[in-house]
Amino acid sequence: MITYDIFLLLNSNNSFSIQVIDCFKKAFVEKNIKRFISTTEYYSDLFLRDLDLNGIQLIVKKDMHNTLWDHMEWLTFNSQSDYISFIHDDDLFEDSFFLNTYKNLKKYLPVAYSNRAQKINNSSQKFKKRQFIPKNKVVSIPSNNVLNRFFLPLDTPIVLPTIAFNRKILEDYWKIYNFRNMSIFEDARIIYFFSRKGLFIENQNSLLYSYRINKNQISQTRKERDRLRLISWLANLKISFLYKLFLLLFAKIQFYIFYKESYFSSRFITKLFIIFRRKLIKRRIGE
Repeated sequence: MITYDIFLLLNSNNSFSIQVIDCFKKAFVEKNIKRFISTTEYYSDLFLRDLDLNGIQLIVKKDMHNTLWDHMEWLTFNSQSDYISFIHDDDLFEDSFFLNTYKNLKKYLPVAYSNRAQKINNSSQKFKKRQFIPKNKVVSIPSNNVLNRFFLPLDTPIVLPTIAFNRKILEDYWKIYNFRNMSIFEDARIIYFFSRKGLFIENQNSLLYSYRINKNQISQTRKERDRLRLISWLANLKISFLYKLFLLLFAKIQFYIFYKESYFSSRFITKLFIIFRRKLIKRRIGE
């Protein structure tokens, strides 16, 4: 029988943390699923003191890890389970989310299993536009599909906190890529790595997981250097030359529209373009 460890990474002092802790407590589990909250002494005292955790185990360190990726790596090597997930401290999910994931892990034994997600705002309300239409089916995710969803405009990337990883393969990833040089886009390399290792599947029922989009997220920062690192990674992949050129074309278009920090010698014109960019970003996420 497979085992599944789920880690809630509690690293932020925000109004969403109490919501996600309550959501985590209410989640349906069974004996082979273990839930953990991994946090620091500061956040443990702030959010968890005298709180009934309903069987959730605490992992408390004095200081924060340097990055999210370091936190995930440390937990990977300290877990003994077959599969492992890392939940963000501002997202929400249905009570049945983890149990549904576990049932599909047992059924398919994939290298990784993800779930489509609906997008919510600061008020935990769904964005009205550009939501994925939920479907009750599970599909295979080939490596080209991973790249398409990161670099082409017609779909959205796979959502990292929805993924249950084969822990042994994730250990291999951390050993191979022990130099963290992808910044906030490390998830692209992780997901692509798993898609090349075997069966990567995704549940298309987006109602099970709610991915929060807000301006304070690291993923919502628009840093030119970080995006250039992602493009450089793409350029060095061993894939079809013409397919790579096609992806690079769209990657560079996205870079100039959404990430380039200065456009024109005129500050006024640059400011107007940045205003246009913000409106376009809001439209893309469905506001």
